[in-house]
Order: sequence, then C-alpha cells, then structure tokens
Amino acid sequence: MKNYNVIIAIALQLLVASSCEKAVVDEPIDNTTYTVNLFPKEENISITEIPLSRAGDDKKIYAINVSEKKPRGTKVVKYAYGLFSDPERIALKLKKGYHYSIECLIVKDDIESLYNDNGEYLAPFYHGVEKKDTLPTKLTNQFVYSSKHNLFALTSGYTHISATKKVSHPRLYKFYGKVENFTPSSDDESITIDMKRCVFGLHFLITPPEEGEYTISYLNRTINLKAGSPAYDEQSIFSFKLPDKCIAPQYSSLMELSLKWTHSDGTFTTETKDITLRRNFIQVIKIEGNKGAKGSKISLNEESGALSKDTILWHFSG
Repeated sequence: MKNYNVIIAIALQLLVASSCEKAVVDEPIDNTTYTVNLFPKEENISITEIPLSRAGDDKKIYAINVSEKKPRGTKVVKYAYGLFSDPERIALKLKKGYHYSIECLIVKDDIESLYNDNGEYLAPFYHGVEKKDTLPTKLTNQFVYSSKHNLFALTSGYTHISATKKVSHPRLYKFYGKVENFTPSSDDESITIDMKRCVFGLHFLITPPEEGEYTISYLNRTINLKAGSPAYDEQSIFSFKLPDKCIAPQYSSLMELSLKWTHSDGTFTTETKDITLRRNFIQVIKIEGNKGAKGSKISLNEESGALSKDTILWHFSG
C-alpha cells in the first residue's frame, strides 16, 4: 500500500510539472505586418548670427536604422536600414506585437557638402556587419530589410566631404533623433521622430598683425593672415562629431584653439586655449594683436540671440 501511495505522489508531481511547462510556452507569433509612415520633425531654433542655411542649399539626406525585439523577448537584432532624399517615401513594414527602435540622421549641405559617387555615400552612411566592412550605401528611397547589415557609422563621428577627405566637424547641418520601444497597432500608422539639431557656430573676427603672420589652428583647419591683409570676418555652422551624444541636456565639448604669431625677424610666439562648444550656441572669437605693447589680446564672446554672453580675455607676449 505504501508503494502504491508513493507511485501516486510521483505521478501527481509529474503532472504538475508538465502543466507548469505548458504555461510558459510562447504563444504562436502573429505574422501580421503593418505599414508605418515615418515623419522626421526638425528642431527649429533661430540662431540670429548665422543663416539657418545658405541660399539654394536645400538638399537633405535621411538615413534610418531600425532594430527589433520579439514579443516578450530580450534580444535586440537589426531589422532594416535605408537612405532617402524624399521624406514622403519613408514607409516601413513592421510586425504585429514586435518592439522597434528607430534612429534617424538628417544631413543637409551648407558650406561643405556630403560626398557621394553616383548616389553612393561613404561615412557617415557606410553599411555592413561592422566597421571593417565600410560598404558605400546607395540612395534608393526604400528600406533594405536585413538582420545582418545596418548603417553602423551614423554616430561614429566622421563625414566624407570628398572621396579622400573625411572630417570630424563638417560645415554642414546634422539632425539626430530616435524612437524606442515602438509597437505597431494598425496599418498606415504614423511615427514622428523629433530631430535635434547637432550644430554649433564659430564666428572669427581677426585684425591682421602689425607685422609678420598669424597661423590659427582649430578642428584640423587653419587660418593664415599676414600683415596688410584685410580684416578677417567669417562665420560658419559646424556639426558636432557625435550626434547621438550632443543632444543630451547640458552637453558641451572642448575645442583647442592654437595661435602662432611668426614675426618678421623669424621669431614666433605660440599659445593654445580650450574653447567650450555648446549645441545651438555661436562662439564669436575676436583676435587682436599688438606687439608694441608686448602683449596681444584674444577676446572670446559666446552669443546666440538672447542667450548669455561670456567674454574671455587671452593675453600673450608678442
């Protein structure tokens, strides 16, 4: 009798265990797909010192990465990518019940232009499995659905402005935005992606030296100004190197500004200073030299419409 009771108890335990296992099995996945329209909405903050764009330079490229996660899943995988010039054609098929992350980078030409060869783009629009691939991406105004490839270089920090030249801070506009954990629920649904402007401004106002030559270096660029030259007055918009980082509140980065004053007798003086760059702020940099006073002054003003102004005096021996 005791053996019979033991057998009954074991059978009951196996039955309970079997019921528990069945309770956690995933339900069959619904193969329904929905067509979703994406609308990148650009941030519009006026920077009064610098035109928002140069006349006639309205070309924009929209680069989009999409990743997905299964219902009740934890693993995020690549799903689709694409390059677009027509925002009206940014439509995407998504699976019912899945969760999606969508990131977008908009690049708009300004003083410098995004390089392409017959519609094939290099950085920041390389695609592939990882960085070593560096495959150019064709602008097709449609998505490529892939679990292996995406536009991995969107936030990598460099932009090709020619076939052989890539820069970290191009003189063009970038906007970046991301939507996370979106689950489609119907056909013809719309997603608005809030696109933050990833730019800062530099305005150089330089009085030529009384004698000799100035060499001013910044962001891997150089300004050369000799005695007798006209006063230098140039303003430009630059994009930050890391678009996904620069949109964070209170974000700033440092720019090294270097000045070399080569005198007529062959001697020279050099100084460097770190300048703080902030999104949607213009840094007005005034440089005036005076050798006779055995010193030169660099006055740095940070201006953006009604935003605050900072003045930094920089003295160095001439």
